[in-house]
Amino acid sequence: MNIPALLRKIIPPVYFLAALILMTLLAYLMPVAYLVHVSLRIFGGVMILAGLAITTTGAWTFKRADTPIRPFEQATTLVTAGLYRYTRNPMYLGMLIMLVGAWIALGKLSPLFVIPIFFLSSGKDL
Repeated sequence: MNIPALLRKIIPPVYFLAALILMTLLAYLMPVAYLVHVSLRIFGGVMILAGLAITTTGAWTFKRADTPIRPFEQATTLVTAGLYRYTRNPMYLGMLIMLVGAWIALGKLSPLFVIPIFFLSSGKDL
C-alpha cells in the first residue's frame, strides 16, 4: 500500500488528536507569545464543549440514518437532517471549533499554526 492510500485510511479523529497534541506541545515547549487573558481562556473551554457537541450530534445523526461515519466507507444514505441542513460536515466543523477553543484555552500564539494545517488536511468541505 502506498503512502497516499494509507493516509486516506486514517480517520479524522486521528488527525484531530495529532493536531491537539502538537498544539499542546507547541504551547509549552515553544510558546511564541502569551495572548489571552485568563477570563478569555475560559471561553476557549466553552468553545471546546460546543465543538464536541457539534461533532457528537453530527456522528449521532449518521448513526440514526444507519450510514457509516468513516469517510472512506460507502455511504448508504444522503443525510440532510439536523446540522447537515446548514453545513456539509458538522463533524469536521466541530473538530475545527474544538481546536480553536484549545488554542484560546492554551493562550499562546504558537498553537495557532496547527489549525490551518488541520483544516487543509482533513476539513476542507465544511
